[in-house]
Amino acid sequence: MKRIQFFTGTMDAMKSATLMMRHFNYNKKGLKTLVLKPYKDGRDGDKVISRAFNDPISAVVIKDSNELAELMNLHEYDVIMVDEIQFFDIESIKVLESLCYYQGVTVEVYGLLTDYLGHAFPASQRLMSCANVNVTNSLCKCGNEAYYNMRLLNGVPFFGEAPQIAVGDVNSNDVVSYEPKCGRCYLDANINWDLYSKGEVDEEEK
Repeated sequence: MKRIQFFTGTMDAMKSATLMMRHFNYNKKGLKTLVLKPYKDGRDGDKVISRAFNDPISAVVIKDSNELAELMNLHEYDVIMVDEIQFFDIESIKVLESLCYYQGVTVEVYGLLTDYLGHAFPASQRLMSCANVNVTNSLCKCGNEAYYNMRLLNGVPFFGEAPQIAVGDVNSNDVVSYEPKCGRCYLDANINWDLYSKGEVDEEEK
């Protein structure tokens, strides 16, 4: 029986680039392929973009599981590919499971497993139990493999309580951005943030 394929890893781990390469191969084989992305990801509109490629690919933007189910009832596809799967809800994952198990559709999803505090996104946690998991991580600035997605606010590491979803990019000048970190560098930054929040270090030391 088919299983959903879950391609995950830290930010900047070429997940969208992998989707684009596999999309090209499916189209080359003449398979009817649909690419989806979540409404919550306001970046790039209805396109999937990777810094590794010049040309984006078009995607259908989905708001919720009802919209996803309705779309699937109207059309038949050989392959469904979903980018930024962590922004979807668990009910959407159930719709994708049904397509895979009962209709034999090839379903591939791409996205993060954990948030900036190391907590699993609900959709990604569900996928860990129902999908084949393919992990590819990026590198920390120190050169070690990265396992964490550290959140920055105005360029400063942030480990406080905040909404789990805050859209941002790696190496950006936006208010919210992220850096992939290895365990040691993530822990060091977390310790420094804790000390700063308690007033035990000044801004320069942070």
